[in-house]
Amino acid sequence: PDYFQYPRNTDIAISAQFQNLGIGNVTRFKAIADIYDPEGNLFITLTHTYDTANGEKVVKRGDIVVVQLGSINSDVVGYWKIITKVQLLNATDLDPYNDVYRRSGDNPYMFSIQWDFNGTAVEIRFPKSTDEVINHRPFRPIGYVKNNGLNDLSDIVATYEYWKMPDGEHKTVTTTIKEIPSPASSNYAYATFPSIIIDEIGSYHGVFKIAVPNDGDLTDNEVEGDFTVTEGLSGTYTIGTKNNGQARNYKTIDEAMNDLYLRGLTGSVVYEFTDDSYDAYSPMQDKAAWDLSSAIMGLGYDSRMNTTRTLTFRPSPDKAATRSSVTINLHTANGKGIFFGQSLMNMNPNAIINQNIEQELLPQYANNNGYITFDGGDQKSLRFVLMSNNYNHGSVFYLGKGSHDITIENCLVENGTDQLVAKNWIPRFTYNVADGFIVQDDNIVTVDGPLGYSAGIVSRATQPSILKEKTAKLPFAPNYNNVISGNEIKGFGIGIVSIGIGVGMDPVTSGFIEKYNYNNTITDNIINRVDYAGIFVGFENNSVVAHNKIYKVRGTTGDAYGVLTGLPSQGNYFGYNNTNLTINSNDISDLSSGTMAVGIRTIQSQLNLVSSTGQLILPAEADNINIYSNAIWDVKATSANALRGGIYLATEWQSVNNFETPKAPSYFID
Repeated sequence: PDYFQYPRNTDIAISAQFQNLGIGNVTRFKAIADIYDPEGNLFITLTHTYDTANGEKVVKRGDIVVVQLGSINSDVVGYWKIITKVQLLNATDLDPYNDVYRRSGDNPYMFSIQWDFNGTAVEIRFPKSTDEVINHRPFRPIGYVKNNGLNDLSDIVATYEYWKMPDGEHKTVTTTIKEIPSPASSNYAYATFPSIIIDEIGSYHGVFKIAVPNDGDLTDNEVEGDFTVTEGLSGTYTIGTKNNGQARNYKTIDEAMNDLYLRGLTGSVVYEFTDDSYDAYSPMQDKAAWDLSSAIMGLGYDSRMNTTRTLTFRPSPDKAATRSSVTINLHTANGKGIFFGQSLMNMNPNAIINQNIEQELLPQYANNNGYITFDGGDQKSLRFVLMSNNYNHGSVFYLGKGSHDITIENCLVENGTDQLVAKNWIPRFTYNVADGFIVQDDNIVTVDGPLGYSAGIVSRATQPSILKEKTAKLPFAPNYNNVISGNEIKGFGIGIVSIGIGVGMDPVTSGFIEKYNYNNTITDNIINRVDYAGIFVGFENNSVVAHNKIYKVRGTTGDAYGVLTGLPSQGNYFGYNNTNLTINSNDISDLSSGTMAVGIRTIQSQLNLVSSTGQLILPAEADNINIYSNAIWDVKATSANALRGGIYLATEWQSVNNFETPKAPSYFID
């Protein structure tokens, strides 16, 4: 057969078949086989004279005969060529075109002589000289291997060695190819190596090697190639149409994010908005309008380089001189405008979490490295407007689990979706042995209808809840070191919401552990025209709510609070508490409700969980709630039975209708 493989030093029989296509009988012809070695040199010519005088049969019209031409034997490995010819001896051949096989212009007839075992390193598929490798961004080298032997190959050890030219440190990664079959139709495999990260830009050299047990030919086990490592982003860039065509300008937010997630940061980066307005749209029904979650390479603290790189969004200098000069409309499908934090799927195709990385690296690259700032400037020039297709949840900024070192300051934050104005239901979580942690989404559907909430800025950390997150072993990541300061927020159910995980699971002991948000500050914000509360915090530790101005809390659907900390439990779902919380120097006024209106209300709901490793009671230590120097006035009750007050601090009641009996009688706030 064509391209059939034979072992070395074995007799290979050569035969050919011939057919009489003429009218007359053929009684005598000469069969010829020219055999060429892999270098194209004539190795041998085999001949046989077919003659009826020697007892061979007459070849009549249409008959086919097989002629044995002899055999060859060689130890030269490679692809050999055979050209078969015929010379008619008992008559004149009237059609010499078909006296040669294969015909002129056709691919030659080939066979191969091969080693019993032979693997070949064919090429480095990635990175090649034409490929772009970006510093700080992980990539997986890929080598292409063929099995050119007669037998299947197994346990091929492949290595990729690389170094910066001319004399940089040599580094090596290794992988094993379990099997490469021998049939020519499937005799190849790819060696995909573990991810590597190169921090230093420049020209590099790579060597791809394989080691095959009992390999007959070691000369084809290695290939080399060069590649270049380029740098990521650094410095100031603009976004908008004003600077179209300039090297450091992006026309749209999407264009800027595509490059950001591809190239990452070599140094700190500032994006300046130059236009009057922008629009960001959710790419899918369940996604945010603008996705800043998961890892942006080079962002945040880099332990390898011992440096911190930051990412800032701000108005351009000419826009920064005027209030509300830049409007960013967030057209969101799931209610979230700008989304931060931990995520296994970023909507940007260039995000490293979407690339071919190892399972064990998912937790690392699912986490966002923080140090992102949105700064509207002294004049509050950045205005964000939420346009939500989800009428049960809406948030301009959503700091998901693991969000840290995020700053949102001096921005105008507004609701452009009327259906969200009065949404104020706050989600909770529970736990049982059969299901583990059960976390309520930001909006849910109940027998009584849909429930949800809206807020200008949300910071919410939750337990890993979906199967994919649990399988990836994502850590219980609280939110910390976030700053929400100097913003003006209006038109939501709640102005600012900050919710911690509360309870996590120790990966070593499988016991419950405390997991509160911590070191967050909510300061100097102006919040008005909200329905339920200016600020809500739950499961926060060592955080500060200070110097905020909160007014026009309407309570159209129930209670009205300036600052609300903690919540009671609800059915099987746990309530909230806080520890080491400071609430000071806030200006709270113009609250009204037909049920309860309170300037600052603190509810400490005790959690009591028991596992095989022991019991966890939260708060585990002193509550240490500090409330001082707040100005609270113009608190109104719109019905005779409504309660109103300046500051109301208590543990959870036994029931909503029993204000005198605590749910946990032995628990006192201290």
